[in-house]
Amino acid sequence: MARVAQRTFDQRQIVINNLAIRRATEELKVVDNYEQVWRVLQAAFHSNDFDGFDVRFKLFPGELYPAGAGASGTQARRGEVSFHWGRSMGPQSLEGLALWTLSLDLVSSSNRHRGALVVRRLYSQRNLQMDINLLTSSFPVALADALDRTLHRGVEIIPHAGQDDHGFAAAQAG
Repeated sequence: MARVAQRTFDQRQIVINNLAIRRATEELKVVDNYEQVWRVLQAAFHSNDFDGFDVRFKLFPGELYPAGAGASGTQARRGEVSFHWGRSMGPQSLEGLALWTLSLDLVSSSNRHRGALVVRRLYSQRNLQMDINLLTSSFPVALADALDRTLHRGVEIIPHAGQDDHGFAAAQAG
């Protein structure tokens, strides 16, 4: 009877963890700023079996260090930004503890390599309660696309004021 009860609990946790990754994948498809990306990732991993994650991504020409990354990110060095999240372990951190990692390349749907997501989990007798395929298939693409979208700094075209233009005034910077 205890084995059946444990299996029922495990199935419930698997559903919860799978839904968190599915929800995060869908939310990443529509985020429009860096802070939203950060919040979606935290929410997805806070409620599952992983104990932490690191995201490392490249800044391409024309992209600026994301606003709001100060508290959760490190200084952009060599055109890279990184941030991490770890489950609160009380007074101790994950440093020095036995854990395993899974590194996922972040390649956008336009085939642009953005960086990597590394998830961490302490070694445990308890099985991982999720379908790992959800994490390794569409999730990294959705994250890479979200980073592309939120970091892209397009150049705004301003119409040139000519003789036939109505309502435009010429302006000069400097």
